[in-house]
Amino acid sequence: MKRFLGLAVMLLFVAALGSAQGIGLKAIGGEVGYNSFSFASESWGGFVVGAVADLGELTQGISLYPSVTYASASKTIYGADASVSDLAINANVKYAFKGESITPYVGAGLGLNFVSSTVNLPSYTILGTTYGGGSVSASDTKIGINLLAGAQMGFGSMTGFAQAGYNLVSEVNHFQILVGVMVPMK
Repeated sequence: MKRFLGLAVMLLFVAALGSAQGIGLKAIGGEVGYNSFSFASESWGGFVVGAVADLGELTQGISLYPSVTYASASKTIYGADASVSDLAINANVKYAFKGESITPYVGAGLGLNFVSSTVNLPSYTILGTTYGGGSVSASDTKIGINLLAGAQMGFGSMTGFAQAGYNLVSEVNHFQILVGVMVPMK
């Protein structure tokens, strides 16, 4: 129920902004990169892929910049294979600074994060008797805060970008470095 309530609130937020002048689908794109989940005592490195959109300016220099990302990492700990993933629906805004050929930007937003983890436990055989083994899984839906900084540069009709971000998601914070491309929708 919390999952659907959070999604409904985000959709209402985006719909309300849709009435603002200059809002509409301006560009779509994709992004890939490195993701590092931070836990109590360590970090797990993995990958992130996503889709991003430019929905236009809310006001001078401030754009609505939603995205959907999937981040995953895995690690072997004491013989057990563990993995964690986060499917995030993000509603971000970014402020672009004036630049000649490269335009730096900073941004922030909210994310609806569908976090899941799995641990596959090994089995051991001692004197013909097998012990242990099995799998344990858990999932949760969390609201997170996104902080991002990057730069974009035009390549003909497309725009390339590089971005670093930190996602504050209770117990599953993660840092991302992304590169991507946006294609205008004309």
